[in-house]
Amino acid sequence: MILAPPEDTLSYTLYDTIFPKQNPFPYLGIPIRLGGYLHTQELIQGNINKALKTMNEMAMIGVNPAVFDRLLFVRFYTQIMCPQLEYGLAISMVKYREFQTIESCQNQCLHRIFWGGSRSSTQVMLHLVNQPSMKNRVHILQAKFILRSLNLPDDTLFSRLLPYLRTSASHSHCVHTQSFCLLAAHNQLLTLSSGYQ
Repeated sequence: MILAPPEDTLSYTLYDTIFPKQNPFPYLGIPIRLGGYLHTQELIQGNINKALKTMNEMAMIGVNPAVFDRLLFVRFYTQIMCPQLEYGLAISMVKYREFQTIESCQNQCLHRIFWGGSRSSTQVMLHLVNQPSMKNRVHILQAKFILRSLNLPDDTLFSRLLPYLRTSASHSHCVHTQSFCLLAAHNQLLTLSSGYQ
C-alpha cells in the first residue's frame, strides 16, 4: 500500500507487483492520511460507531438496566465500550470539537445505562461509575504513553527516533504533546487526590 495523492503518476513495484495507492488508509484500525499524519476525525468517528454498535448489540441480546444490575452494565461499559472509544487517542492530537463529540457519545451511553433523559446531567453518573470525562481520560492515556516511552529499552525503534522527534526540526507534535500531557495528567492527579482527602 502506497500513501499517495490521486494526482501522483508514479507507480511503485516490488517483484513485478504494483502497489495500490490509497489516501487515507487504515493501519491497525487507525486511519493515516497523506503525509503520514493520523486522521483524528475519522478515527474518532470510527470509535464512536463501534461503541454505539456494541451498545445496540448488547441491547439486542437483552443486556439492559431492567434485566441486569446497573453495576454489571457499568462494568460492561468500562471493559468493552470505553476501550473502543479510547482506541488510538493516546497518539492523536484531539481538538476541542472532537472532545465534544466523544463526550457526547459517552453521555449517550451513560444515559442508556442509567435510563436518563437526553438532557439530564452525566456528572453524577460519571462519579458513580468512577469514570473521568473523555478529555481527562485522553490526557491520562497520553501521559501513560509518554511515561512508558521514556522507559523503553535503548534498542527499540521508538527510543532511537525519540531524540529526533523531540527536536523542533521534526515538526512533530511529540514535543507539544509531551509537555501538555504531563502537565494535564499532573493537574488531574492533584484534582483527584484533593477530592479524596
